[in-house]
Amino acid sequence: MVLPEHAHVETQIQTRFRLADDGIRMQPYRSSLYAPRQPHSGGIDHNWEVVVMLLDPQLVSEAADELFLRDRFEIKPFNMQCSRTVEQLNEAVRGEFRSPHGPSPFYLESIGHVMSGYILRHHAVTHAKRAIRGTFTSSQLLRLENFIDERLGAEFGINDLAGLVKLGPQRFTARFRLTTGMSPWQYVQARRVKRARQLLADRKTSLAEIALNLGFSSQSHFTNVFREAVGVTPKAYRDKSW
Repeated sequence: MVLPEHAHVETQIQTRFRLADDGIRMQPYRSSLYAPRQPHSGGIDHNWEVVVMLLDPQLVSEAADELFLRDRFEIKPFNMQCSRTVEQLNEAVRGEFRSPHGPSPFYLESIGHVMSGYILRHHAVTHAKRAIRGTFTSSQLLRLENFIDERLGAEFGINDLAGLVKLGPQRFTARFRLTTGMSPWQYVQARRVKRARQLLADRKTSLAEIALNLGFSSQSHFTNVFREAVGVTPKAYRDKSW
């Protein structure tokens, strides 16, 4: 498949995936970055896949305003280069869309913020960086925990969390990692698993109900996340605790 020359108002970052030597796995090969309104063509060969991420101009501009003393910047494009960070982020996006549970809006939003910050820091002409120091106070972290715990079964995102402590998403994410050692997404998943451990003590509550109450897309999704975090399935955990 070949796409004729075109351009986007968004910043475009993409990674090509090709079939690995084992003939089963798809592995990242090369990545390309296109500046807003930069003309480019595209295409894909047989047994290849391409993950394309379009970063909204406002998202990138707000990220620049948080990270640098001025929000004026110029994206420096590159074509078909190896970039481990870009590959990892696009591989995560690919995994979300290929998952039978479907992509998580919170997770994709988080990746978009991380990708915007990475491109600005490493592939853009910018002004001096703003320093991001310090950690959240215990009262700030408690406020975030309470907000998350009250909405484990609902939709919320990085902007909602950042607004609680009056920060933008870039500075919030950096400070959150300094405070907890985890990304906001990892932290939310950890809170879900912690609550699941508590709910599993009530044998009258089915696994499907627990999955629904905690915002998982299905019981199997809940089982996979719980097993990855705890080492056993929710059912095995419940049986062992009985």
